[in-house]
Amino acid sequence: MHENSLSKRQFLGLLESSLAVIGNPKKTAHKLADKYEEYLLEPQYVGIFQGGRQALEGFGEELGPDVSGAFSDAIKSWRNPKSREASGPLAIVFTDIVGSTKTTQDHGDQGAQILVRAHSKVVRDALKAFAGKEVKHTGDGIMASFEQIGAASESAVQMLQALAKYNSTSPEIELHIRVGINAGDPIREDDDYFGSTVQMAARICDAAETDQAYVSNIVRELSGGAAVDFQSAGTFSMKGIDEPVTLYAAVKKRQLISGS
Repeated sequence: MHENSLSKRQFLGLLESSLAVIGNPKKTAHKLADKYEEYLLEPQYVGIFQGGRQALEGFGEELGPDVSGAFSDAIKSWRNPKSREASGPLAIVFTDIVGSTKTTQDHGDQGAQILVRAHSKVVRDALKAFAGKEVKHTGDGIMASFEQIGAASESAVQMLQALAKYNSTSPEIELHIRVGINAGDPIREDDDYFGSTVQMAARICDAAETDQAYVSNIVRELSGGAAVDFQSAGTFSMKGIDEPVTLYAAVKKRQLISGS
């Protein structure tokens, strides 16, 4: 507005017209345009304004038809709440390929790479299905995060189901994994997570039995409504924790069949 010497009235008129063009009712567009400064205080709207500014700057520099990409991406991000920053506890998931060292010894690097590729597909398909975000590949596993705690448990169950299906096809080398899930408020830095929440998730993964997904009690308590049941897996001693910790195995929720 200031750079182009627009009056506030002209700026609001332009903003109102732009909002109407992308499908907002005139009344809604007018309300948003009139109170745009208040919306700038809300984090979920900042990206839309930034995207629009980038699009207009690109248009002014005659960068071609793709200048609207930033604005379009901002709108999609705003409309998809799963892509926003978490405002509560975050679920951290670790997966690990069981017996990877022995596989390398028995089948060489090529055999080990077969398992890594199979594992990556199984895990990434499940993350995609439940809006999980891959944080990084750990070599023998994947670290991921979920804003919805219950979705993390559902994703882990799908991983194990896909794993069983993969092994039923009689592959040259069977794939076996373990999964660990914890929830809390990890420290975020450079698209990675750190702190006790992450450390506990990794230790839970280490404690899990082959082809099992173990979760902490907080994950179990915050997974209400998820299509998952939790069975006690016993108590475990965890490094840095004085008292034994009870872990739970996430399993597919049983469907009750009503009589006719």
